[in-house]
Amino acid sequence: IVAGATRRFGTEEQKARILGGISSGSVEAIAMTEPEAGSDVGNLSTKAERTSGNGGGYVINGQKVFISNAHISDHVLVVCRTTQGESKHEGLSMIFVPVGTEGMEMEPIETMGGRETNPVYLHDCEVPAENVLGAEGGGVKVLMSGLDYERAVLSGGPLGIMAACMDVVLPYVHERKQFGQSIGEFQLMQGKLADMYTTW
Repeated sequence: IVAGATRRFGTEEQKARILGGISSGSVEAIAMTEPEAGSDVGNLSTKAERTSGNGGGYVINGQKVFISNAHISDHVLVVCRTTQGESKHEGLSMIFVPVGTEGMEMEPIETMGGRETNPVYLHDCEVPAENVLGAEGGGVKVLMSGLDYERAVLSGGPLGIMAACMDVVLPYVHERKQFGQSIGEFQLMQGKLADMYTTW
């Protein structure tokens, strides 16, 4: 999501910094989910307020949760509210916060796959105005352009895994013998294979 959004909406400097870093092996993270706002991104409470110092940058305060790879990333692309509009989806912006910025804290969450996700706490994190991705208040457009693509890509992963499972299982049920026949000849096994295939 970060790479695609940067390619579509980033400035030339952002493209050089973010995409150049990714092509050199750097990791980037996006922080959208909050304790009370996951899929309902319009209800997020993380705020970014303009500051007169530091060339008119932003001070960000809030909490994000389940942020994949934040602890190994160079930047966290934070979805936050910069203004309050009539609609809850108005006034959202996306701002790059370099990992290690004063006031940013994270604690890896133990998962079955290892420490890959984190809560990210933002306490008076100051970033320059040039860290906004796209236009201020245009975060929904930037975000949805990536989420729509991500949903298509992520649906391909499980389909590929299921296809690989079928590639392994079908030959196996013909090779494995029990009670004088291949296990693929048993009605129960055939039903399980049919369920696998129709689910796939």
